[in-house]
Order: sequence, then structure tokens, then C-alpha cells
Amino acid sequence: MIFLVLFFLLPIVLSTAIYRPVVLMHGITSNADAMNDVAKWIRSTYPGIYVISIEIGDGKEDSYLLPLDIQVEKFCQTVRSNENLDQGYNLVGYSQGSIIVRGAVERCSLPVFNLITLSGIHQGTFGIPYL
Repeated sequence: MIFLVLFFLLPIVLSTAIYRPVVLMHGITSNADAMNDVAKWIRSTYPGIYVISIEIGDGKEDSYLLPLDIQVEKFCQTVRSNENLDQGYNLVGYSQGSIIVRGAVERCSLPVFNLITLSGIHQGTFGIPYL
């Protein structure tokens, strides 16, 4: 009897899977909208998933005018203030966004499950004060 109950209920439970949220961070001379195609792909692949693309300042100009340490701190403040991310999330950074998300994970004790970087340079943020 228990087998029959599991046989019929398990597919229902699995079909309503809850996915971990995904946070996207764009690259230099770009803004949060540049990650819309990635966000759309994630949402279509994992229906119901929470995806957010982070904007720091005005995006394009601030991505190269703000010192990297300030961008990392602003990123941390933004994700900490989002209650949808309190239980943890997966983090994706593209290009300079890879440096920002890596710096955030290293410095801010964020509840990140997985860190994914695309086209990022990984010698860290030290020595690049105005990148």
C-alpha cells in the first residue's frame, strides 16, 4: 500500500521542486539588463525560479568609475537587503562581474551555495583600485 501511495505522490512532489534563487552580476561598461537573456534562459529551464540581476549605481559608468572595493560592498548590501535571498542562492558573475561576486563571497559572508564565473579574471581584486 505504501508503495502505491509513493508511486502516485512522488511525481507530484518532484514536479513542484523549489529551486535555489540565482543572482546575476553583469560585466564592465554594462548594466543589469545585459543579463536579461541569461535570466530568461534560466527561468524557462527552471520554471518558478527566482532570478535577479544586480545593478550597482548606474551600471555602465559606475562599472568602471567606482573603485572595485566599493562595487563589492554595494553588491553585498544589495543582496543582503533582498529577503528572497536570505536562505541562500547561486551566484553568477560575467567578466568584471566575476571579480565582484568573488570579492563578495570572500569578504561578506554571504549565504552562497555555488559561485559560477564566466570570462572572469581571477587574480583577485588586490592592486586594481580603479578597475
